[in-house]
Amino acid sequence: SLTMSTYARFSFCRGNITRLRERPRAAIVTIANNFLIPNIGIDMEIREAGGLPLEEAVAQKRQQDLARILCYDTGQAVITTSGNLPVENVLHAVIQPIMGTSSDEVFYLFEIRHILREMYHSIITVAREGNIDELLIPLIHPMCLSIDECITIGLHGMSEQCKQVSLN
Repeated sequence: SLTMSTYARFSFCRGNITRLRERPRAAIVTIANNFLIPNIGIDMEIREAGGLPLEEAVAQKRQQDLARILCYDTGQAVITTSGNLPVENVLHAVIQPIMGTSSDEVFYLFEIRHILREMYHSIITVAREGNIDELLIPLIHPMCLSIDECITIGLHGMSEQCKQVSLN
């Protein structure tokens, strides 16, 4: 989890983030597609735990926003209420798979890294705007990158954004 304060504190925990004790002013981060339509994996677990109230919040947000935009941008984070989850909000981090071939593997890996950094920047920005004190973030791990590299990108992306926000 990430505690948002004057000095950002990062901590890691293992377990199902949908079953933690109640955390006011906290948000769970999930992976989303460009239309916030339910995905497989962690997104499905979070949506199931959030139940119908979370689905209704997502549908309302989608209807409200997609009336003026075609879809959510890759790297963008979108906030909704959390339904039945033990937190106040869910941040839906939009990350779509980028198709690549072996001939453009270097560009493909650069693009994945860039999208992850942008996504973490957006998560911190939206959390600050929503007065969220704590983020519960599952490991976001595109299979083309190592777990260690994904953690490093996440920590650097979030700490960079925390520094930028605190300087403004």
